[in-house]
Amino acid sequence: GIGVAVILFLLFARRQLVRWLVRLGVSAHLAGLLAKAAPVLSVIATILVVYLLRLDLQGVAVVGEVPQGLPVPGLPAVSMALVEQLLMPALVISIIGYVESISVGKTLAARHRQRIDSDQELSVWVRLMSPLRCRAAFPSQVVFRARLLTMMPAPLPSWLVS
Repeated sequence: GIGVAVILFLLFARRQLVRWLVRLGVSAHLAGLLAKAAPVLSVIATILVVYLLRLDLQGVAVVGEVPQGLPVPGLPAVSMALVEQLLMPALVISIIGYVESISVGKTLAARHRQRIDSDQELSVWVRLMSPLRCRAAFPSQVVFRARLLTMMPAPLPSWLVS
């Protein structure tokens, strides 16, 4: 029903909407903006269709009641079984992040004719990924930070280079 229609609209918007709007006389710039706004427009359209046709009363599943206010702050219940269950996956993710960091660092260092000190990188990585700081850095940010470093005219940071 509605889901299939939205998916088809989004596929159309991605591939054909700009050309279609330009043929109708809309400027190329505005057509591009409208095509980029297609996901938002599809959400607005489905809300209007459900509301105007009262589809929620005809058995169409909708989100339902949205709780008011903010949730009560609190710490999650953590058991030793949960810690044991998450320990190995967390370790594997950390190792993958470290390897990614070293790979990107070596590539950047080679571009700048410098060397990476793997021990120093490991030391920094462990400090960044400590339990108290894990909210501040994620492995996926390594490539983004590396890209920023390549755009800087200055050499790589001294803590990264031996």
